[in-house]
Amino acid sequence: MVAPYYMPILRAKRAELQALLSLGTAEIPRVKPLIEPCPPGAATYDRHLTGIATQVMQWGFPVRVDDRRLPPGATVNGIPALSYLCVAIRAHGRVAIPTIGPGRPSLGWISPVIDSHGLCIRLSQQHFGNAGAHVSQLLSQFGVAPKDVDVLLDLGAIGGYYQVAPTVASNALGQINNLLTFRSVTVAMGSFPGSITSVKPDDGLVSFPRREVTTFSQLVSAFTGPLLGFGDYTVGSYDLDPVTIDTYGSSANVRYATNSEWFVARAARLDRNNGIYQLCADLTQHPAYSGPSYSSADAWVHEKAQGIPSTGNAATWRQNWVHRHMAVTARSLASPPAP
Repeated sequence: MVAPYYMPILRAKRAELQALLSLGTAEIPRVKPLIEPCPPGAATYDRHLTGIATQVMQWGFPVRVDDRRLPPGATVNGIPALSYLCVAIRAHGRVAIPTIGPGRPSLGWISPVIDSHGLCIRLSQQHFGNAGAHVSQLLSQFGVAPKDVDVLLDLGAIGGYYQVAPTVASNALGQINNLLTFRSVTVAMGSFPGSITSVKPDDGLVSFPRREVTTFSQLVSAFTGPLLGFGDYTVGSYDLDPVTIDTYGSSANVRYATNSEWFVARAARLDRNNGIYQLCADLTQHPAYSGPSYSSADAWVHEKAQGIPSTGNAATWRQNWVHRHMAVTARSLASPPAP
C-alpha cells in the first residue's frame, strides 16, 4: 500500500500496548497509534489509567487517545477519564492528543486538555453524510486551526460493504474543505472476523482476506487529495465489546497476518494452552511464515514450535498476533510503489 504512515487502533490493554512497544526500528517511524482505553474491570479507574500512562511513556512518541470504549461519564476524582489519561501521559513528558467526534459527551469538557499539539477528529459512518459540516463545527467550537488537527475517517467493519467502501470514503473526504491544510488525514477500516469460532480445530490454518488492504489501495488510486494514512484494528473487530475482549480466543489460537491475508487456527478447547505448541509448529511449516528473524512475534512462534516453555495465555497470544500484524503492515507501507 502507498501511505505515509500507519495508524493502528489499539485497545489500551497491556497486551496490545506491549505489542506496540516491541516494534523495531523498521516499523516505528511509520506508526502513529491511536489507543482506546477499556473499562478497568476490578481495578479502579485511577489505577487503570495510570498503568496505561506508564506503558505509553515507554513508547516515547505521540499517541492519540479516544474514550470511545469507556462508558459516558467515567471519571477519576471528578475528572473525566480521557482528560485524566491525557494529563497522566503528559506528566511523563509524552504527547497525548485527545480524540473527539461529533455529538460525544466529552465535547463539553475537552477544551482544557487541548494543548499545542491540537486534537484528532474522528468521523464514523453516521457522520459521513455531513462530514464537512461536522469538521467545520468542531474547528470553530474549539478554535483549533486545521494544521493542528488530525482527521480520522473511520469506516468501521467493511466486510459487508467493501466493494463500495472506496466510494463512500472518497465522498465523505470530498465534503471537507481545505483538506490539504490538515496535519494529517487517515482512513481506517477493518475486516477481521468478529468471531473466529467458525474455524474448527481440525481445519488447520484458514485464510481470511484483508479486505481493508485492497479497499484502501483502490481508494488511494482514485483519490486526488492529500496523501492518506492507513488505519485498522489489527487482529480484532471494530465492534468487539470490552467484555468480550477479555475472554476472546480462550483456547490457543493463531491470527497470523501477511500483506494480504490472515491465517487463523484454533486448538481444541480440551488442549487449552498446550495447543499453542502444535499450532505454532504447523505455522512454521506454512509458506506464509516469515522465519524467526522477521519480528519478535515470529521468534516467539519459532520457540513454541520447538516446544520451549511456557505456553503463555490469551494475553500472550494476542500480544504476539497484534505485534506481527503491526510489523507486517508498517513494513508494507514503507515499501516504495512500483515504477
